[in-house]
Formats: sequence, C-alpha cells, structure tokens
Amino acid sequence: MYKLPFYAGAFLARESLCNKYSVSTILLWSCFLRAILALGFTLIMEDNLFPLTQSAWFSVVALGIVVQVFGHGLLTYSFKHFSSSFVSVCLLLDPLITALFAWIIFAEKLTPLNMVSFLGVIAGIYLARLGKGSQKAG
Repeated sequence: MYKLPFYAGAFLARESLCNKYSVSTILLWSCFLRAILALGFTLIMEDNLFPLTQSAWFSVVALGIVVQVFGHGLLTYSFKHFSSSFVSVCLLLDPLITALFAWIIFAEKLTPLNMVSFLGVIAGIYLARLGKGSQKAG
C-alpha cells in the first residue's frame, strides 16, 4: 500500500527528467543510486557480498541486463513520447503477459474470468490511448 506513492512519484520524476536529460543518462544515475542502496541493504542483511556460484552470477547479470537495461530503459524512453499516466495504465499488461507466458510455458489453465479480465485491460488501454492526455504535446 505504501509502495504506490513512491511508484507514481518515480514515474513523474522520470517523465520530468526525460525533458532535460537523455535516457542513458537517467538510467546511469538510476542504476548508480539503486546500486548504492542495494549495497547498503546487502551489507546489513547478508553474509556474502558477491554471488558464490557461476549460475548465481549469471542470474545477477541477466537480471541486470533484462530488467534494468531493457525494462527500465524502454520504460524511461516511453516517457519521451507518452504521458506518465498512460504509461502506468499500459503497465497493466504485465499480469496479462505473465499469465500468457504461464499458459504457454507451464501449461497453466486460464479461466473464463481471466479472459474477461484480459479483454477489460486491453479495452482500458485502448480507451486511455483515445484520450487527449496519452500523447506528449509537441
């Protein structure tokens, strides 16, 4: 419940930073600040600072590349073209995509309620896109 204001604040901050700085600059500083924060938590909570196995190293590097570079990079890039409110509505696709991957990869069962909710999310994004506030001015 307390995460929501910080999530929205981070979106608004990124949107405002995109007007002044490049996406790569924003990502670089974001990664640096998050690394410092993670280092502090790691030093307090964990015995080992670095992963011990090769597969653990692979996981850390893969998460860094996939989540930080692709995920946050594309998200930050989208703030140059769309408003933060529209981008946050589009993030409602996350559970939909996750459910579809679970269905394809793990043969999870999708119920009729899932299908109705998928249609609701897609219809909501379509309606948000039709609105005047979705596109950036200029």
